[in-house]
Amino acid sequence: MAPQAPEVSQSPPELHSNSETQAASTKPCSIDPVLAAQPIPPIADVDTTKEPAATFLDTTEDDSDAIKPISVLESIKKLIIDAKKYKSFTSLFYLTSLKQFVELWEKYKQNPRIKAPMVKASHVVAASVGKGPYVARKIRTLYRYIARFHTLPPTNTSKHHAHPSLLNNKCIAQAVCQYLTITPLLLMKQVNDHILPSLGLDSGGQKISEDTACRWLAKLGYELKEVKKGIYVDGHEREDVVAYRKEFLIKFGENEQTPHCLWSINLNSRMLVKLYTLGRTMMDSGRMRSWWSKLVKKTIPIFERMYPNAVAEFLFDQSSAHGAFGKDVLNAKEMNVKPGGKQRLMRDTIIPMDNPHPELCRKPQMMVFLSDLPPHHPDFDLRGQAKGMHHVLEERGLITVLQAANGGKAVEECRTCKLSREAQDQLCHEAQAAAEGGEELGESCLDVVQESLQTDCCMQKMLASQQDFKEERPLIQTIIEEAGHKCWFLPEFHCKLNPIEMYWGWMKACFRTAADGTFPTAKRLVPEILNDCPVKTIRAFFRKSWCYMNAYRKGLNARQAEFAVKKYKLHRQCGPALMMSVGVLLN
Repeated sequence: MAPQAPEVSQSPPELHSNSETQAASTKPCSIDPVLAAQPIPPIADVDTTKEPAATFLDTTEDDSDAIKPISVLESIKKLIIDAKKYKSFTSLFYLTSLKQFVELWEKYKQNPRIKAPMVKASHVVAASVGKGPYVARKIRTLYRYIARFHTLPPTNTSKHHAHPSLLNNKCIAQAVCQYLTITPLLLMKQVNDHILPSLGLDSGGQKISEDTACRWLAKLGYELKEVKKGIYVDGHEREDVVAYRKEFLIKFGENEQTPHCLWSINLNSRMLVKLYTLGRTMMDSGRMRSWWSKLVKKTIPIFERMYPNAVAEFLFDQSSAHGAFGKDVLNAKEMNVKPGGKQRLMRDTIIPMDNPHPELCRKPQMMVFLSDLPPHHPDFDLRGQAKGMHHVLEERGLITVLQAANGGKAVEECRTCKLSREAQDQLCHEAQAAAEGGEELGESCLDVVQESLQTDCCMQKMLASQQDFKEERPLIQTIIEEAGHKCWFLPEFHCKLNPIEMYWGWMKACFRTAADGTFPTAKRLVPEILNDCPVKTIRAFFRKSWCYMNAYRKGLNARQAEFAVKKYKLHRQCGPALMMSVGVLLN
């Protein structure tokens, strides 16, 4: 709405008496305070030759220039045109509802039986678009605003960005960045329970909420994204994984040209692939270790009969089921400090050559007390029971070394060894971040880093670092190698190196197209689809895995290997021009 001009007298200025001046001063008028503070010049100094100012402020002199009032409906129609032009669908929704409200309100006002026609019209319009009283109240508020200003109200977006935040504190921001697990809920607990109390900040008993944690993550550059199906990269370039991958590819590459390799055997027969896949679909999670050992024991005779005088090479991923040990293996985590109890009966061993006492090296050591001990023997009550860690270390002469390194004490398990792998990785990440920032490590972080590098921090770690304990093999590997065959464990996070995973993915894709959601149909489809996979497809799976191995041998990382396998499709390897490709360098 255009501002109205102030009412000014049309007559030229004249002198008035004191009474008339006092009467005029009692009338309300709008006076500029700056002008009112200035002194009034004397009458003699006024230039009466100029035309009076009231003549130029006469609003009734030319009626053609007067601003015509705009109705609310016309303003709404113009705003609807602008909303369609800029594709503002939220504004278009409310403006369209507001237009219907104005038209319906005019009809209701003509009906004397309707009380409160404005409220009634707003509720009817809100109900017509599936909304409730809140939208009806918002329509009435929006009508009053447009009737006064002829435009939409300003938005509240980015209204609170300038408010002070705890994240502006550099200490808090650095502590949040060092925190490894980034989820809003865990970050909220970490800030409230650890970060703020450790910094000694007085928050007056107030704590941040989960919504605040979400805003902090957004300020730090984190985004909530949907991870699409593709190569799994997390952990590919971890130092221990890269070292194991290099060692695996070197040893496995020595057998690529052998004619009796399992890879070429699977190209001619689907027998082992079917046994592997059926084992995955039918096994019970509580019997994984016994199931896989039985499956391998049944598979080896089948293979030896089909391919006599051949050596099979079994490939497994590093899952907990494949890496399970036998019941009698040397495992420090399954031992107690004292003898007896419910600990497992382990096999006998030989004291390794890395023992600090040369006279004890290569001597046999029994891990279980003899069952035929004489009655006068000091361990007669423990006959037939397992020895504890303290007794085993004492026989190896290591208990004195452990006590000397820990101030005369020998604990079963230190606090660092008690932590999970995730907790240890988090503490190492915090220590690395503090070192990169040039800050001193805290006492807890420093102790954890030092204990992780030691082998004499506790009984369990010292015993597990012995050569005979470290050389223990999983149960599946023991069965396969005792039968004269070879067993390989693929690197972690490298499912692309395993052709059986591609075979399994092909099977699931076919199953989804044919399944109807019932168990009888699924039970019938699984063996049928497993038998229908053509040999040509299986060969393609093996060739693709071989290409990934060739790409990793050339020094590519996970993303570069994924790009190289898609771009270069030579037989079992990537092209010679791979390393010069700009796409590999920039990927």
